[in-house]
Amino acid sequence: MSKYQKVAYYPGCALEGTGHAYNQSTKVLGSALGLKLDEVKNWNCCGAMEVKNIDPKVQTYLSSRVMSIAANEMGADVVIAVDVSADALWTSGDASIALLTPTPGVFDAISAGVTTVTATLGVSGTASLEVTDTPPVRALAALRIDGNEPPFAVGGVAQLRALGTWNDGVEEDLSALVAWSSSDPGVLSIDAAGLAEAVAAGAVTVTALHAPSSLAAQAAVQVLADRPVEALVVRMPARIVAASARNTAALPSADDVRAVNFAWRPVRAMACQRLIADTATTTTASAPSTRCTSRSL
Repeated sequence: MSKYQKVAYYPGCALEGTGHAYNQSTKVLGSALGLKLDEVKNWNCCGAMEVKNIDPKVQTYLSSRVMSIAANEMGADVVIAVDVSADALWTSGDASIALLTPTPGVFDAISAGVTTVTATLGVSGTASLEVTDTPPVRALAALRIDGNEPPFAVGGVAQLRALGTWNDGVEEDLSALVAWSSSDPGVLSIDAAGLAEAVAAGAVTVTALHAPSSLAAQAAVQVLADRPVEALVVRMPARIVAASARNTAALPSADDVRAVNFAWRPVRAMACQRLIADTATTTTASAPSTRCTSRSL
């Protein structure tokens, strides 16, 4: 069931005319999804074709009117925002602090201080803009280790990563810039690049230290003696029948299939196949022989 049960629906000129089939299919699909498509009242053409080629700003006004009706008169939960930076009129409250450039929405920093920038397109929006004497210092705000799940098996290797988040919100791979260490190298060893190797069963803590920021991240790593297997499906025929010239083996029934949980261990198993001689002249099979092959599981 959809989160939004009632949706403001704007078919536009095309779906009322040449795209009539799309209009009908949209309504059928909406009904199947449990959505009530409520057509926008007194909607106008969006001007995507002819009007846009004459004056793009007028096309923006036309589309904005439809969205305004959906949001304000029909109480729609969601209204899609459109980037109209190029169409808006921009101003600075104090040009001695921030001066508007020829590119809409782009300001030159003139002097330190705080000013208010305004964008107007039918309605107005404002934002505070601060200009400082010195550029902000980029600093590491957080550090985390990635790649320590799921548990390792003895003999396995995995590449761990140190991911840092800067104060500007950007996340960066800092694996080559941190110092890696393991609380017990006899269980899990790790090199300078963050490549970890499971040596013995046990639990360790891996640490990544970023010296310039003094930030450190830690992660718990579990090393298992054997590689775990969640489930094994065993198919075993109940019997082998040699009753006709074709000598077909009976297929296993559903009761012959079992799912069992077990801990994986390196063993060797004998896979054997019973061979039954097939004769075209008799319905009695000759004595079966056995062929076996050995393989590691």
